[in-house]
Amino acid sequence: EHKQAADSFEAALAADASLVDAWIGAGRAYRELGRALDAVKAFDEATRLSPGNIEAFVELGRARLAREDHELALAAFDAALAIYDADGDALRGRADVLRATRRTDEAVAAYEKALEADARDGETLLAYGRCLLDLSRVTEAVDALERAVSVRPEDPAAREALGYAYMSAGRYEEAAGALRLALKSGSSSPTTRYWLGACYHHTGDAAQALTEYEAARAGGVQDLALLRALGGLYDQAGRLAEATSVYDAILLQVPDDAGVRYTLGVCHHRLGHADRARQAYRALRPLSAKQAEALFRMMRG
Repeated sequence: EHKQAADSFEAALAADASLVDAWIGAGRAYRELGRALDAVKAFDEATRLSPGNIEAFVELGRARLAREDHELALAAFDAALAIYDADGDALRGRADVLRATRRTDEAVAAYEKALEADARDGETLLAYGRCLLDLSRVTEAVDALERAVSVRPEDPAAREALGYAYMSAGRYEEAAGALRLALKSGSSSPTTRYWLGACYHHTGDAAQALTEYEAARAGGVQDLALLRALGGLYDQAGRLAEATSVYDAILLQVPDDAGVRYTLGVCHHRLGHADRARQAYRALRPLSAKQAEALFRMMRG
């Protein structure tokens, strides 16, 4: 579909290269096709042909932001705002650049200005809420993201962000509800499954927590906090072989973690793996080989 659109716009431009709308359309098609540089060139040409066209400058800013050309992106959004200083898309785009460059306080102010232009713009509310979370302004973030969800109830990204904000506020049951709805709305993010597992873990539902953690890990999440929680739940459930596998995965990331090595040794003891238990204890620091052997014998009783 996007390839057909690109071909159509290119044909139109071959016949008349002054068609601004065709350059903008081609740029959008290129963006969807992953042709980021071609998109920039198309939008740039549109701004050259029509220097008063806000839409062209906004699209150019977005294309440059996607390429992480932050200063040039900011210049494009500023050019749009020079034409009309209350354009919501340009204000949000400018705020997006500021957030991407970690000028977070400035970004918050820019999102607030964008919301003055359109207080019910769901995309701006979502970005604003995330930016507030970056600053740990959790109560304000919850308010912004609740507004985003009210505007975009079917948007899984808005519900995911709200779920994370509720988690940050310690409102785990509400967080779990938001995250379940995000999954129901079509989210396939393994991070969402991780957050949902953490909510269940905090509310004492170990079985559901384990299910969600396993799904998150299968989806590619290798966060240390997830692995520690997963290993602990396997251990508590008596699933020791799976626990040792997770502890091994943790030690690949943090080989000097004495607590995990000790717990790994205990699991191997309980499984009857004497050699592996001894190996785990010997790797403990600052234990000497003699101390590790003494610990091994003590654990054997």
